[in-house]
Amino acid sequence: EHQDECGTELIPDEAFRKLVRVCLDYVQNHAETIFNARDALTALNSLRIDAPNVEAATAVNTACRHLNYAAVVLLFALTGMRLNELFTIQPGCVKCTKEGSIDRTWIESVHTKFAEGTRGDSARWLCGPVGAEAVAVLTRLSESTRRTSRTDYLIGPLVGTSAVQWTGDNATRYQGGSAPGFFASTSWWPRFL
Repeated sequence: EHQDECGTELIPDEAFRKLVRVCLDYVQNHAETIFNARDALTALNSLRIDAPNVEAATAVNTACRHLNYAAVVLLFALTGMRLNELFTIQPGCVKCTKEGSIDRTWIESVHTKFAEGTRGDSARWLCGPVGAEAVAVLTRLSESTRRTSRTDYLIGPLVGTSAVQWTGDNATRYQGGSAPGFFASTSWWPRFL
C-alpha cells in the first residue's frame, strides 16, 4: 500500500504538504502568542493566584504540544534527520557558515548509524533559516523542562523523558516510553491537521 521498502507507513504527499504548511504557520505565526499565554499562566501560578479555568490551561498546554510537534516536523522535513539524530539536538546546535556570498545554516548533532562508538559521531545537517526558527522554538519550549530534568536535549524532555540512553547497537532508548511510538505517523499527525 503506502509503505517504503522497510514497511514504514508513508505520509501521502498531499497530507505531507498540508502538514508542513500548518507546522510552518504554527512556528512562524503563532509561537509568540503561545509563549505569552504559557508565560502568563506560569506567572499566575507563581503568584499563587487562582489559576484560570481548567479549559484555558488545557488549551495552552495543547497549543504548546502542537508547537513542539510543528517544530519537530519542520526539522524532519527540512533536514532529513533520523529520529535519534533529532533527539540529540541541544541549545546552541544551530551554526552558520559563509562561503563567498553563500550563507548556510546548519544543525549540529550526533548520528549513530555506522558510528564508530556507542556515543555516535558528530554530524551536521543543512536546515536553513526556517530550521533555525524551529530550533529556537524548541529551545524556548524546553527551558523549564531541561532545567528540572537537568538535561540539555531539546526534544526528549518534552515527550516525557529525562535522559537519552545510548544502547550501543545504533539505537537510542529513552526513559519514559517509546519515542518511535510517539512519532509514528498513525499516532498524532492526522489529528494535527
